[in-house]
Amino acid sequence: MVILESLHPPTPTAVLKAIGFIPAEPRLQRTFPLHSLAVTQSVSPIAPAPASANPLGTLMHELPFALAQAIEDLARQYPPPLVAAAAKELSDRYREKGLAPSSVMETEAHRIAYAVTRMPATYAAIARVLEETLLRLPEFEPASLLDLGAGPGTAAWAVSQVFGQTVESVRLIERDADLADFGRELMEETVDPALRGAEREASDLTLREAYPTTDLVTICYALGEIPHRFRPDVISAAWAATAQDGCLIVVEAGTPEGYAVVIEARDYLIANGAKVAAPCPGEIACPMAGTTSWCHFPERLARSKRHRLMKGASVGYEDEKFSFAVLTRRGDIERPGARVVDRPKTHKAAVELPLCAPPGLVQLQVDRRAKDAYKMAKKARWGDTWAMPEEAEGTAS
Repeated sequence: MVILESLHPPTPTAVLKAIGFIPAEPRLQRTFPLHSLAVTQSVSPIAPAPASANPLGTLMHELPFALAQAIEDLARQYPPPLVAAAAKELSDRYREKGLAPSSVMETEAHRIAYAVTRMPATYAAIARVLEETLLRLPEFEPASLLDLGAGPGTAAWAVSQVFGQTVESVRLIERDADLADFGRELMEETVDPALRGAEREASDLTLREAYPTTDLVTICYALGEIPHRFRPDVISAAWAATAQDGCLIVVEAGTPEGYAVVIEARDYLIANGAKVAAPCPGEIACPMAGTTSWCHFPERLARSKRHRLMKGASVGYEDEKFSFAVLTRRGDIERPGARVVDRPKTHKAAVELPLCAPPGLVQLQVDRRAKDAYKMAKKARWGDTWAMPEEAEGTAS
């Protein structure tokens, strides 16, 4: 059997459209009576699955075929115990010393271990954020990408899959020259000319003051590795490089620390004229700031056989928690009325939706007597959007 890699393999959304599982429009709008209120729900066809289940019909993110094959080919060159030991060492250093995996990859075995065990998760989170960007900015078609702290090029792969052939040029900035070369090797067999011809620069983000103007600028799982005192300058340089009709995307781990990094960048950029396209319903101060909660979302990804073996896992998937912000100067944002920011709770008489809305955090109770609305609320998942009426029935928390 011959397997052909298409230039831009269909995304999960495209597959579902092709088989008629979801409509061609990016979102469904339905209005339901909720007591005396009209509640409009925006149903996202690519919303993330909750961490406790893998609903029938939910497609998990997988690495592009060319990338998965390149990682597998490299991994086969090393004894599995050696790569497994390297993976454990990366994990132990992260847990014990708080060091990010990308900062302690000293050998080729470390880099392969990272590609096998972490790259699928970061890819899935970044792809989900890019898909969300398309929903909020459906007219956005970037022709150029600047990835700061690019690592092995994970974000570039995700951009290629989500935005396809609109992206013509890719520039990757990564201070670790060995990791950048590893990423170059992973891209050798792709048929995407933008990835194959990507420009790479070994440079420390804290030492750069300017970059070429670019349509899409990404800083994924990198800003948190930079000492706090340097972050405003790094973010300022990234924003200055973002084209007038472009986007700047920041993604970090879905931990309190990762959220703090994202919210700091978000607030700094809002003060400098940025608009928030996602995940927030606007530019209001984050209602979770200063509380014990933090804004983060889950994304489910498929594990390869080698991935499962490296982690000693028995299930074929895992959930990556991430925090993010999509910032822009554009005026054509299709904002959600509200977003589900935690796992919904289904009670006997109602569904409780924890929402972030323009007024702040709202616990929306969808009564069982409102049959259609209740049915839709039961299907709502962490990360989904929900269009709020002007006066929401719920309590701000």
